[in-house]
Amino acid sequence: MKKILITGASGFVGSYLIPKLLENKYKVIIISRSPKLISKMYGKAVIACTVEDEEIISNFSPNIAINLATYSTSSDDLESQNQMIDANIVFLSRLLHVLKFSKNLLFINTGTFAEYFSNKSELDPAYFYSATKTAGRYLIKYYSKNYSFKTAHVIPYSLYGPKDARKKLIHFLTDSLNSKVPIKTTKGEQTLDFIYIKDLIDLYLRIIENSDLIKDGIEFKGGTGIGTSIKDLVGVIEKVTNKTANIEWGSLPYRKRDIMLAIGSCKNTETVLNWKAKYTLEEGLKEMLKIDKII
Repeated sequence: MKKILITGASGFVGSYLIPKLLENKYKVIIISRSPKLISKMYGKAVIACTVEDEEIISNFSPNIAINLATYSTSSDDLESQNQMIDANIVFLSRLLHVLKFSKNLLFINTGTFAEYFSNKSELDPAYFYSATKTAGRYLIKYYSKNYSFKTAHVIPYSLYGPKDARKKLIHFLTDSLNSKVPIKTTKGEQTLDFIYIKDLIDLYLRIIENSDLIKDGIEFKGGTGIGTSIKDLVGVIEKVTNKTANIEWGSLPYRKRDIMLAIGSCKNTETVLNWKAKYTLEEGLKEMLKIDKII
């Protein structure tokens, strides 16, 4: 039976992934700043501890570690930068230090499509947040080479789904439906790859199931391979809800390094894992908006 260590359990992806891991009878240990909260959520089904509990983690001896912990914001002020460094670099370093002597470990890191400003294979972080995620990759590489464990990188693209506590682009757009006050946005020319949460969770599960086939350092782009502009996304939302969006297009400028094109390449997911996203954008939005009681 595979033993899996998870960070970022209380986040959007973690809240969907952990129930699936338990459903599949995997043993799970969760590293959290609030183990008591995790214990309330999952009871005795998981082990909950902090990253400082080295003995507990060592005794658990995970086969797979999935790092979902992150701090993301578009703000670039000093306080935000310090929070991103703390979560995306300092915590990651501490985690890798604890896991460095784990035997036959696969460390699955979660990155961001914003590490690829030009939508090419070369790393070129668009924002401070994505720069910290890219910096973290080199820490992972250092530890994996020195302590001989495998790594894989999952790159989620524009993720959406129901019960997301953190407001994303789609939420701002749905707020504009039949609104008396227009929502201010850019011109909406950005073309992004929208992936439904259930598809992304299926990707993580497929990696776990095929962990023996994973080659060190491989990347799996968590996307559909299909691009949709923000303007076209609004059209799909209007079709699904039968409502009209009230948007003041072009009232906000693009950021200096706004990503205008981000579409995931599905090559590795298809050839190594035989995985492909199942939900179309319309199907995913219908399910999301029904569960969130918007339609």
